[in-house]
Amino acid sequence: MQADPLAELRGLHLPDAVGWWPLAPGWWLVFMLLLATLSWYLLKAYRHKQANRYRLHARDELQQLTAEFNQHQDKSAYLTDTHKLLRRVALHQYANREQEFAGLTGTQWQQYLNNCCENKVFDDGFAEHFTALPYQQNSDYDQQHWQQAITRWLEQHH
Repeated sequence: MQADPLAELRGLHLPDAVGWWPLAPGWWLVFMLLLATLSWYLLKAYRHKQANRYRLHARDELQQLTAEFNQHQDKSAYLTDTHKLLRRVALHQYANREQEFAGLTGTQWQQYLNNCCENKVFDDGFAEHFTALPYQQNSDYDQQHWQQAITRWLEQHH
């Protein structure tokens, strides 16, 4: 009798498992693209934050002016100080266009501020805030409504 020829075969030998290191060149490319994208995003976010830092300072100053108003209840001083704040922010943001608005007062100044935003912030109800009220000793107006309008302008102007 013949011996079983299959008995002479050895068992299956599987190759070694493929290691994760070193990485294939395609993975290095993916990691480099991810790193470049992340760096670009962080740089863009940093520049955006730096460019809008003046807004934070202006909001802080508006809060300080509001706190002073709450303490002294001087509406004339609050209106004058907030107009100065608006003017300083505009001078900072639009320094290259200073000649366009440097001499504007009253409704022309109001219109210029509105043109700096997509949506009209200072509607016709604020016309008196730009014309007569800053020059009156006893100004009577809705201080919270004025403060909210200034806050909206600080957030929305471009």
